[in-house]
Amino acid sequence: MPLYAAPHACEFLRKMFRYIFEATYKFGGLPLVDLHPIEGPVELFGAHFEPMTVIHGETRFLGFDSDRLLTLPITAQFRTKR
Repeated sequence: MPLYAAPHACEFLRKMFRYIFEATYKFGGLPLVDLHPIEGPVELFGAHFEPMTVIHGETRFLGFDSDRLLTLPITAQFRTKR
């Protein structure tokens, strides 16, 4: 399964769930995750997405703005595309 995240989030996932990404892990039931660090605009499913940092309190989130919609974490404020 493709998983798109900010580079620091990819690094965290690789450390926290190291067994998923290590070829030496011999047990079954592992998710098949293909990490893709997002460092700029991406094209997914025929749409163009611009990553944007959203700050809520002291926490930074990654949101996406595109020509079709704006997606932000539910803890952040939303705006309507016009």
